[in-house]
Amino acid sequence: MKQLWIIFIGLIMTSNLFANDSNIRFRAYYYNVCLEKTSVEEFESYLALHKDRQDITAKSYRSVIWFLWADYYFNPFKKWNCFLKGKDTLEHLINNYSNNIELRFLRLTIQENLPKILGYNENIIEDKTFINNNLHIVSDQDLFSRITSYLDDQKLTNTN
Repeated sequence: MKQLWIIFIGLIMTSNLFANDSNIRFRAYYYNVCLEKTSVEEFESYLALHKDRQDITAKSYRSVIWFLWADYYFNPFKKWNCFLKGKDTLEHLINNYSNNIELRFLRLTIQENLPKILGYNENIIEDKTFINNNLHIVSDQDLFSRITSYLDDQKLTNTN
């Protein structure tokens, strides 16, 4: 019985490590697409490998890929449709998980980098405030470092 318990705990720990590793990869793909080091297609392929994951992190990155596709297309109708799909899915997630710092961070990165003419920038101050007030509770070191790095970079670029 004791051996069965040890195996069970080992399986739980392994699945947690795998989920954390894929969360780090979700983030890495997102940032690499934004920096034009990786294609949107590669990111979508990685998301497809995890299509059965229904946790909030996987859903978050499935929603933001629509914004990345919008930037990719030349056709204005395709751009607009992708933008709307991304906005709708991201806002739906935030309405359901308003205390999720990663969701708020993703929306912040999108809203700060979209053209102002789209009018999707009304939550920048709200999200920055939420993130700054809750950053101390982030236990995921990769997420913490990405958020602090982004916020530090924004401070530098906004003062010039």
